[in-house]
Amino acid sequence: QCVPDLKGLRVLEVGCGDGGLFRELTRRGANVTAVDVAPEIADARVRTGDFMKMPDLPDSFDLVMATAVFELGSGWTPSPLIPEDPGAQLLARLRQVTHPGSLVVMENIGFPILFSAAQARAAGFIPVMTPVPAVNTMRGGRGCTLRRQ
Repeated sequence: QCVPDLKGLRVLEVGCGDGGLFRELTRRGANVTAVDVAPEIADARVRTGDFMKMPDLPDSFDLVMATAVFELGSGWTPSPLIPEDPGAQLLARLRQVTHPGSLVVMENIGFPILFSAAQARAAGFIPVMTPVPAVNTMRGGRGCTLRRQ
């Protein structure tokens, strides 16, 4: 496992939905903050809004988790005001909320991850090999685990 013990870790869940993963992370001892554009859970640690545009998130999460959030077609759309591709926008935002050594775990359901392993490396992340074959080696993968350098 990449993160065998969650006790005391600062975790950001992006797209918490009904709170299933949020509750499990909390049960395992993580200090969880969640963001969702339309959360289905009422908790003071859950913020309503767009992760990509939320200015007041801390910049020191140990772990960021997102499941079926950053898919074109899942409700997330890149900003037309930023001339970068969506993958570059997402990597830049993930860098803002993590610190060296942080992990980012993303899993999409129907659409590929928006960036390649080369783009992730250029943005300061190292793809982590996991027991599940979900590491994005080039555009087209549906999941990835990244460690911030």
